[in-house]
Amino acid sequence: MDAHAFARSLLQEFPRPDAIFERQAAIKNKMHDVEPKFREGQYTTLSAKHLALLFNLIDQHAFAGRICDLLNDAGHRLTFRLSRRMTHCGGKTTTRVTNGSSKKDFEIAIAPRLIFETFAVQRTAVVTGNVCADPLQALTRIMEHETLHLLEMALWNESSCARRRFKLLAERWFGHRESTHRLLTPSERAAKRFAIRVGQTVSFPCAGKTLVGKVNRITSRATVLVPDVTGPRYSDGNRYRKFYVPLGLLDKTS
Repeated sequence: MDAHAFARSLLQEFPRPDAIFERQAAIKNKMHDVEPKFREGQYTTLSAKHLALLFNLIDQHAFAGRICDLLNDAGHRLTFRLSRRMTHCGGKTTTRVTNGSSKKDFEIAIAPRLIFETFAVQRTAVVTGNVCADPLQALTRIMEHETLHLLEMALWNESSCARRRFKLLAERWFGHRESTHRLLTPSERAAKRFAIRVGQTVSFPCAGKTLVGKVNRITSRATVLVPDVTGPRYSDGNRYRKFYVPLGLLDKTS
């Protein structure tokens, strides 16, 4: 694999807009064939194998498998991970280089909860400037975005979706008009579905009692600080005990 020639082709040889839609449709159909629940829109779980399959399909259909050839020829390693802790970004690509080695370890992490919980509340979502009608479409747009980060890291040793080169590649190769998503973050979902916001006073049951505190943070659960003289002191000078409470157990008191 001639990495320099590949880099030049990425910046000079672009697919037709209609070819992008045809490719995306082919990838969607293949994912449906592999996992029938994708076709039915009834799935709520993903695996790292699904992520690897989707990446490989994008590589094959968009780049004729040249990304995998590039990684293999250079001795780089690519792994995929589902992140339960990412609550604002839909995906993240990282690279690690061992001292004294030219080989890189790449990882693409995807936040499935952010995707699934968005569609549990609303029927569509906007990802990279494209309207997505189901979780698979949203996942594919995110994976396309992360694939470009991987390419930039492998070819140019740096990547930023705020820079002109990334925006050019994203628009020309995938039809992305934005580098962001409008998936519901946990805080937005809590506000929309449960009318719960950070800073709000809430009550919740705990060990046969009802405790009252303030919402300090929202992820998959709410972090609630309950005043307690035996708890650690916080920046506001007061002492609290910290509780992690499912959103559905919270009642607003103010």
